Amino acid sequence: TLDHTNLILTSANTNFGTSGESTNIIFKSGTTAQDTISLFATGTAASGESDLVVKLADANDGTESSQFIIKDSGNVNALSVDSGGDTSITGTLTVTDTTDLNNTLTVDIANDGGNELVVSSGATQVQGTFKTSVSSDAVDELSVTDGAVSVDGTLTVSGATEINDTFAVDVDGDDVL
Repeated sequence: TLDHTNLILTSANTNFGTSGESTNIIFKSGTTAQDTISLFATGTAASGESDLVVKLADANDGTESSQFIIKDSGNVNALSVDSGGDTSITGTLTVTDTTDLNNTLTVDIANDGGNELVVSSGATQVQGTFKTSVSSDAVDELSVTDGAVSVDGTLTVSGATEINDTFAVDVDGDDVL
């Protein structure tokens, strides 16, 4: 059951100004129509460069709780962007080409708040096990587990190396150094 009115724009002219911008569709909502959400297309001089703008309501109290939401056919949120810019995506995000991150990348693989991978200001922090397979037989040649680093193969270090604790060399299970 729909409890709202549908507005359908066909091929009719919706451009009523000289700026090239479309009509600003304004949605008023809330118990006293206190929230305003605007939808319009920007106008530019070059063809094919207009943007679709959704201006969300914001209580200006720092909560940034107004959201733009895309739901799937089961009425489950697939994507949401709040008025502060925080974005949530359910499903797979595929990125092709270069991606710039200008702050912190946090990866919570187990979805338990553990943040298994955090990259911030050039520093990388790993919780749990970090593994990389670089050979064709998929053997982990480098792994980091709870602060312990294991290298299967040759480790080449260039530049100064500082060891602040115990240094041991293990050859066939026997510490030789």
